[in-house]
Amino acid sequence: MDTYALIFLIICVVISLVMILLLISMDTLEPLQYGITYNKITKVIGKDVYVSGRYLIGPTKSFVVYPANLVTVEFSDSKKATNEPLKTRTGEGLAISLGISFQYKIFR
Repeated sequence: MDTYALIFLIICVVISLVMILLLISMDTLEPLQYGITYNKITKVIGKDVYVSGRYLIGPTKSFVVYPANLVTVEFSDSKKATNEPLKTRTGEGLAISLGISFQYKIFR
């Protein structure tokens, strides 16, 4: 192999590695999502809030995703409920079944 071919091969390998590193360093958030970064190695949550879009956050990080719209959580017997009713007992031992519904929205 001559010198120019070897240099060309090394440059191609380096460019390929840089491109792969850039591709695994990117993450996206869908519309109506907020995200904060999470480092998978150090297990540390970031302090910045990201809105929908594509971000270069690093190869060891990912997003913890939260909804940006109003979310309803319902505990009842309804077909559209997210969970079953909450079951508990009073101080006297009587059974109680609680149907609860609440909504939340995370503000940036």
